[in-house]
Amino acid sequence: MDEETSETSEISETPATPATSETSMTTNERSRFLQTMLSVLAAGIGIQSNKNSEQDFEQSNFKIIVFAGLIGVALFIFTLVTLVSYIVDQQ
Repeated sequence: MDEETSETSEISETPATPATSETSMTTNERSRFLQTMLSVLAAGIGIQSNKNSEQDFEQSNFKIIVFAGLIGVALFIFTLVTLVSYIVDQQ
């Protein structure tokens, strides 16, 4: 019986460890996401070369590029709305 109890406790502890490691971003993933954000910013303001954009599309995940683009658009709209509201309030 003692062996069965120890096996059961080992089994119940095992699934918790992989779940926490899967949800956290590694340093490499963070670096890749930051690089993707910078690439989207450069493409958004028109200073990225075709060579760099092709390289980014080959190395990055499509979902990350779309997510980074949506974040960039949201920040751009927020900045414009804030700036216009500030200017209108000054008059």
